Amino acid sequence: RDVAAGLMGREEYRVKWYGETRREAEAWTAAAEEWKSDRRPDLVVVDPPREGLAPTLPKTLAEWNPRELWYVSCDPATWARDAARLEGEGFVLKALRGFDFYPQTPHLELASIWSR
Repeated sequence: RDVAAGLMGREEYRVKWYGETRREAEAWTAAAEEWKSDRRPDLVVVDPPREGLAPTLPKTLAEWNPRELWYVSCDPATWARDAARLEGEGFVLKALRGFDFYPQTPHLELASIWSR
């Protein structure tokens, strides 16, 4: 069962780990355009460039129907635009947190958790 999928790189690889409950998980990284349509992940992690998500990606994410979506953003303005698109596709914001990794600059990193 797919429990994690990252859309950050272009190279596909698998990672398996075992936790206290002995659950097995596999993770793949691939550009969204290259993602195999037969996979249905429970969790998708996106960390787009400053420009934010591609305009069609929220709809693609909705078609995959993950239980959770983790969105990491380095630009609050594009995050807000993408948040409206995700809400339009049925995602619900569960948590949002800002991180000031670059003090005394205008940069703010955001991490958000979405569900369906």
